[in-house]
This record gives sequence, C-alpha cells and structure tokens, in this order.
Amino acid sequence: MWVRAVLLAACLFATLCWIRFLLQAARLPHPHPLLRLCRRATDFLVEPLRRVVPPLNRWDGACLLAAAAVDYAACTALLWLNNETLFSGGKGFAAAWLFAVLAFSEAAAYALLCCLLLHALRQTENDALADSLNRICRPICRPFSGLHLPRKLSALPPSVLLWLWLTQALPALTGRLNLWLIW
Repeated sequence: MWVRAVLLAACLFATLCWIRFLLQAARLPHPHPLLRLCRRATDFLVEPLRRVVPPLNRWDGACLLAAAAVDYAACTALLWLNNETLFSGGKGFAAAWLFAVLAFSEAAAYALLCCLLLHALRQTENDALADSLNRICRPICRPFSGLHLPRKLSALPPSVLLWLWLTQALPALTGRLNLWLIW
C-alpha cells in the first residue's frame, strides 16, 4: 500500500513539473492560476536545480531535471527497501534507472493528456491559456489532421494513443522489467 502511495506522489510531482515545463514553453503568463499552482507545488525543488540547469530561453530544464530526480529517487528507494541485495552487483541501479525512465514517460504522458483534454474542453477561444494550449497541442494533433475531425474532437486520436501507452504499454514494460529483476 505504501509503495503505491510513494509511486503516486512521485508521479503527481513529476506530472506537475511536466505541466509547468509545457506551459512555460508555451509562454503562458506567470500570473495565470494554473501556472502559479504548478510553480507553488514544485518550486521547492526546481529553484535550487535552476542554479545547476539555468533556463534556456523558454525551455526550463530544471523542471524536467526535478521530475527525473524525484522519479529516480522514488524508484531507487523502493527497490532498495524491497531487496537491498540487488544493489551489490549494479543490477539494482540499472533497474532503478529503467523504472525511473518509465515513470518519467508516464508523467509526460499524463501531462500531455491533461493539456489535450483542457484543449478539447475549453470554452473560450481568446485567452492566454487557450493560446498556450494551442501552442502545445497543435503539433501533437497535426499528424492526425487528415482525419478531418471537428476542432472539439481533434485531440481525440493523440489522447487515445497516450491512453493506450498508459494502460497497455507501460504496464507490460513494467511487468517485463519486474521479471528481469526476479530472474
């Protein structure tokens, strides 16, 4: 039970870091409530990391580094607590790194899915959030433009692909990684 709680907390934090990264890259104004929420939830780790990884124009790499660090720390701690003998030969560090990569991709998928759903469900067309979501979602939806879907449904194909990644591919990869650890 506590393992799931740790993984959920790490995933939530990493997803907020990804959303912050995407909204800042899409030039959402800093006073916007959604960006303020993400900043308040992640500033305690992002701000110190910003000294190591300064922002490059609109790309704030400290957000992604914070998400990766939390995912790696959570995976390493959980593997260590469950079987500390894994770390004597290096297999545990490799497994923690692979689990962290999967967790990082899970957080990215959840962040993109949130942006796509907000993009599809938004009511107004001329506000800062709508403009930012257009900047995020348009490149993701562009490969599916040949389907000639209405604007409200344009986010459906990439959302389905992200959902399949989250519900089918990620659990299968995690299961195979667990089998590799046992073997």
